[in-house]
Amino acid sequence: MSVSGNKRTSHACEFETIDYKKVKPDDNMHSSNLSPSLFPFNQLSTDLKLTIFEKLNGKDIISACEVCKEWKQVIDKNQEILFRKAIEQDFGYSEEQILVKPQLSYKENYLYNCVRTKEDRLQRLDHYIKELELKYVDLQDLCTKAEDVKHQLSSFIIDPSEEDAIIHVSAIEQDVLCEVECVRKNLDKARSLEIGLSKEVDKLKASSSWTLVQARLR
Repeated sequence: MSVSGNKRTSHACEFETIDYKKVKPDDNMHSSNLSPSLFPFNQLSTDLKLTIFEKLNGKDIISACEVCKEWKQVIDKNQEILFRKAIEQDFGYSEEQILVKPQLSYKENYLYNCVRTKEDRLQRLDHYIKELELKYVDLQDLCTKAEDVKHQLSSFIIDPSEEDAIIHVSAIEQDVLCEVECVRKNLDKARSLEIGLSKEVDKLKASSSWTLVQARLR
């Protein structure tokens, strides 16, 4: 397959249909000793590998760099092609803004922006969680006060016709309890999202590429 500019000729490739559910992973499995019946990715030409990598999103390409030296070399040599589109799509930068940090490569710029945007989102999420926690405490205090008011009213009310006041307070209490439950659910979702984002940031920072990013930005 030949490459000319951004144009690429295509091959019609046929691969054996495999039921991958029946393939049992082996800790010692390596690309060099895989059965020929499995998808022979490492035996493909560089152009075909690049075509496949172009189908991945930016985060998956970053992950692919960590698989083996050969994949990393293919991606590093073609990172402008692979990461330019990913930077535009994921971060909304124009052609002139793609290299946010000129001292970084395209791949490193993508990784830098991934970490930065996720950390910014984590900060906003942390602020949102703190607001929900304060609201949750305030609502619980309101429920306690409503319960106290009902108790006080029941101590003073003698005429059954005056029981409407207790009914009214009970209705308010139920509304507050519903709000408490809603805030609790939002808190659970926000905390779960925060944990997931933290793991994503940690995974990105654990990559060898992030070590280079930090070194270049010093």
